[in-house]
Parts: sequence; C-alpha cells; structure tokens
Amino acid sequence: MPGIKPFFPIFAFAALVGGRATAAPLVSGAVTHGGAVAGGAILHVTSLADSGPGTLRQAVMTRGPKVVVFDVGGVIRLASDLKLATGETTIAGQTAPAPGITLTGGSLRLSASDLVVQHIAVRPGPGPNAKINGNRDAITIGGGTHALHDVLVENASLSWSVDEAADIAGGVRGVTVRNCIIAEALNHAGHPKGRHSMGMLINKDDQAVAVTGNLFAANMFRNPVIARGASAYVGYNLIFDPGENAIHFYSVPAPTPLQATIVGNVVQAGPDSDTNITAVMMPDDMAQKLPDARIYVKDNKAAPGEISNRSGLPLDSAPPVAPPDGFTPPADVAAFVLAHAGAHPARRGPVDARIVAAVKGGGERIVDAPPDALDATTMTTAPAAVPSAPFEPSRLAGVLRIAAWLCETHLQAGGPSTTDCPLGANAYRDALDVKFSQRR
Repeated sequence: MPGIKPFFPIFAFAALVGGRATAAPLVSGAVTHGGAVAGGAILHVTSLADSGPGTLRQAVMTRGPKVVVFDVGGVIRLASDLKLATGETTIAGQTAPAPGITLTGGSLRLSASDLVVQHIAVRPGPGPNAKINGNRDAITIGGGTHALHDVLVENASLSWSVDEAADIAGGVRGVTVRNCIIAEALNHAGHPKGRHSMGMLINKDDQAVAVTGNLFAANMFRNPVIARGASAYVGYNLIFDPGENAIHFYSVPAPTPLQATIVGNVVQAGPDSDTNITAVMMPDDMAQKLPDARIYVKDNKAAPGEISNRSGLPLDSAPPVAPPDGFTPPADVAAFVLAHAGAHPARRGPVDARIVAAVKGGGERIVDAPPDALDATTMTTAPAAVPSAPFEPSRLAGVLRIAAWLCETHLQAGGPSTTDCPLGANAYRDALDVKFSQRR
C-alpha cells in the first residue's frame, strides 16, 4: 500500500511469559436488533433543523421501538447535545441521500439500552467554554443514572471532539464499536486539562466491550485506553499516528479485575508519533496496582515492538475475553479497514476521503482545530425506500423485512458483511421480493 511503511510481525508475547490459567472467556459485544423488532415504527427525518417537526431530535424523543430513516441528507447543526434516551431504537444513516448525515455543534449521547447507530458522522468541534469542552465527545455511550446494555455503533465517522471521540462511560455492558473512523480528536482546543487529543475511553467497569475493524487516526492518546475493572476485546483495528500511546491501560485498583484481549491490531507511527511507540503499553506500576489483571496480547504489529510491559505483569496464555459470536477476522487488517471504515465507505464525503488518503500516504496528523469547513447550506432530498409491511417476516427465517432492508442498505453504503448481516446485498434484496400471502 503506497505510503504505508512495512510492518514487522511480533511473536505472541503472552505465550512466552508463563501465562496464568484462565477460565472460559467472556463473550464480548452487543446483542440487539435496536428498533427493528415486531411492533416497531418507522420514523422519517425530513428536516435538517435542530428541533421541531420532522427532525432527528424529535424522532429520537419518540417512545417505543423505532427505526429512524432519513429523507434528507446534509449537516445538522445541534443547538445542544442530542440525547437518545429511549431504548429499542435504530438510527439508520445509510438511508440518507448523499452526502449522508453529519452532526456538528454538539455530542451524540446514547443513554438507553438496545440501540443501533449506523452510518452517520459526528464532528462536534470546539464548544463555547471550558465547561462544555470538558465533556465534548463526539459520541458518549452511557454516563446516565442507570446501567445500559447492548449498544451497537457501526460505520460511524467520529472526529473533531475536544474530550474523547468515543466515550464508553462506566458501567455499560455489551457494547460493539466496529468499522468506524475515529480520527482527529482535537489536541489544543479549549479542554480544561489542556491538550486532550483522545480517541476512545473504555471506562471503569464497562463489561463485554468489542472494538473491531476501526480506523484510529491522529489521536494523541486512547487508541483506545482500557480503565479499571473493565473487560474488552480490542481486535483487528488499524491505528495510525497514535501520538504517545496506541492501546494502553490505566493502573487504578478496582474490586473487579481488568480483563482484556488485544489481538491482530496494526499500529503505524506517523508524523506526530513517538518513535518508540508499541502496539500495547502497560504502565510501570501495573503489576503492583493490578496484580489480578488478565491481559492477553497476540499478533499485534508495530515496527518498534508489540508491547511495552516494564511492570512485569504476567500475561494470560489464553484470551479472557472472546470476540462477538460469529466474528471473522479480516485476512488483511489495513486493507479491510481502509475499504470499509467510516460512515459511507462506498461514497466517502470530503472529510473521510481526506483522512483515508492521508493515512494511505503517511501524512495524517494530529490537529488543534477542524481542518475542514462543513457545508451546512446544502440539503439533498430523496424519500427513504422503506419496504412495505416492514415488520412482517421476510423470506429469511427469523429476519423481519425491515432488518433485511437495513442489511441491504448497509452493504450498499460500503459496510462489510457482519455477524448481523452475514449475507450479500442481493440475498437481502431477494428476501424482500415475496408476497405476504406466500408466508401465511
């Protein structure tokens, strides 16, 4: 691949350090259909305004199972953070006409269970003051007054945050973040702590988190970071120009042991990266403060080395956290991620196209301010072609017509086959081509 330096395979470190005996692994990831369930509703977004009739904000405030589709494409400028606090909801950004949907001016906060967010871009940019900037994520999962479970974020483009690009707040269980572009978290942009270019935080006591197939690009830290008491599977991501840390840990003691499986990630130093950066970094006091942590590291690639473990913490000889059921690792991580990550891989907008081209060319850099201006004047319209009787069964056993259609549109937008959409687009199209009387 032009502009990408050669990678050097590193041996499976865990296998050589006398890893400890492990129990059966915890299966990671979300298990949810979001709003694509019997009895659901289809809500159409027809306006790019912040609030009012036909807006995304009005749609996500509606109670009950729902699939939100878009009859418009363009930029939604948020007057305040957009909070999704009603469960069993799918936001299907792939249904929007080109250029798709971009949220700016605020964060997307996911504060309910059984949520699916697909094919949207969130680029908040700096806020008006330090208080807002201290929590100016692109997307936040959890962080409310009650524990959440089963949240899927796929093919999102998350950039220009002042806090984290993606914050999985503490105590969330069953989260999947896959095939996203998590890039250009702003460094000197008004965060009260100073420089703060942070990719993803897997926060304290988060359980069964799966982070796969993502492009982390030009974030100084947290690509991702795993905090105390959390359990996570971080596999087969491409991490470019990670500044001072690629994948790392926080060594704060907790009643629940930290568990992590870190496999198959590809780390490439860029213009702003520490020349000695490794794929995985463990703090010097890790063995002292987290002696019961269970960490498995294998087949991660970085030119300087796979892991920095000066603390001497023994690594596990078997993965404590398993990938989501049915997950298939890509044969070529970099090629897969660059082909399939982001909101609309089949027709990338100018921001994602620039980021991907810069990664391929080796020049993507950490930034202090958004490098691009978002065009908030252009709006495209095209009614989402929702299938008739969307909550009736399709020809595929156990798959509703709306679910088959969402898979078809996901694949058409350039998303890859997944555990939820394992077939090709034609198979899902064929599943919708049937008279209901034939299934009665």
